[in-house]
Amino acid sequence: MRLAGIGILNSAIPFVLFAWGAERAPAGIGAITNAMTVLFTALVAFVLYREPIGRQRMIGLLTGFFGVIVLASDSTGGIGVWPAALAGTLAALCYGVALNLIRHYLSDVPASAVAAATLLSAGIFLVPFAVPNWPEHSIPLRSWLSAVALGVICTGAAFVVYYRLINRIGGSRASTVTYLIPLFSVLWAWIVLGEQLTVRMAASAVCILGGVALSQRSQTVRPALGVTYEAD
Repeated sequence: MRLAGIGILNSAIPFVLFAWGAERAPAGIGAITNAMTVLFTALVAFVLYREPIGRQRMIGLLTGFFGVIVLASDSTGGIGVWPAALAGTLAALCYGVALNLIRHYLSDVPASAVAAATLLSAGIFLVPFAVPNWPEHSIPLRSWLSAVALGVICTGAAFVVYYRLINRIGGSRASTVTYLIPLFSVLWAWIVLGEQLTVRMAASAVCILGGVALSQRSQTVRPALGVTYEAD
């Protein structure tokens, strides 16, 4: 049951939310909100497991949320992107919850087994929703190849590495890989899709990534001197 629940939280719901948002806004929107995973992971760890959050991390959380507000107020071609920004933020929240559950309840399970079980559970969960919405026309070969690439490489292989990181260094630190998602997503969207980076997208990315970076800094106390200093 835990594997099934985590599969729904870490795969089924976020994938649907990101796909829904990607159909309604530039790809960079979902990528930027995905960086909120780091902040939500820390927030959920504090709420559920009483892991200390600290003043700096709280400031980082607030800065990141402000970045989402800035992003949600943007528009592309006269079309508001706030629904896609909200969908991406909810997906990042699901990731934050799932990362903490994996760390606390599945740390003794091999990463490949966790990836396989959670993705299988997510697939089974989505079947009843996918069948009624199956397209009436034939699906092009390019679409099938894209789906296979997303499933095998971008999801399956990536999750094995990701779950292994969670077991080794913890959910909060492992989630910092989302730092790179906005950079590469916006870059590829610009190169492949010809999407433009708006001023508000850039400003929100600075706020969110700045908040994430700030939240990952910790305070360390030197016992001998009683001095608090900042450390990465």
